[in-house]
Amino acid sequence: MQKYWWYQTEWHSKMDKSMQVNGMGERTREAYLRSMRQLVEHYDRTPDHITEDELLDYFIHRQNLTGWSPATMRICYSGVKFFFKHVLKKNWHLLTIAQARRERRLPAVLSRDEVRKIFSLVRPFHNYAYLMTVYSCGLRLQEGLYLEVADIDGPRKMIHVHRGKGAKDRYPSRSQHIPCCVDIGAPTETPGSFFRQWAEEARVDRLPKFPCLSKVYKAP
Repeated sequence: MQKYWWYQTEWHSKMDKSMQVNGMGERTREAYLRSMRQLVEHYDRTPDHITEDELLDYFIHRQNLTGWSPATMRICYSGVKFFFKHVLKKNWHLLTIAQARRERRLPAVLSRDEVRKIFSLVRPFHNYAYLMTVYSCGLRLQEGLYLEVADIDGPRKMIHVHRGKGAKDRYPSRSQHIPCCVDIGAPTETPGSFFRQWAEEARVDRLPKFPCLSKVYKAP
């Protein structure tokens, strides 16, 4: 069949609608649909003609021969399991036991001098402001794009994160609060003045590269 034919099928549409009703985010839906595309392209047939034994062989193939990482296998299992359980309504035993092991890795911890050296090379200043905020406050990249000055609680030294993972609001843990910006050499001492300096020097209305950041501070 033609490449990417899965996206033109009725099964693709049913799966996407089911995930939307389930409340899944756009990126999760894309990842799950991609995992099903890889499965149907592997056997070159529609998913309703794939048996449980073939699905087992496919998982083994991806794990041992293709060499997918545990993180990739988790996405593969989750997407395929969602389709067969909630779209085709299969009650296969394989769907209950398929699970990828989690990797236990120690993080690479940079010293303060190393962090200062890295951030000293970031140009222009609006990139520095964004990356410093995301790093020092423990935010995800997308969470940093939606951050506004009103979300910063100066007295309590906390940040209100909107639209985080799973469409949930959250407050980063107290070990990831704003003062770490000062500890590693941020050019200002408070979040408000930090963003004001960014706006004055970089003029956010002239920065089309990061349109979402224009919400952080309105330059005069």
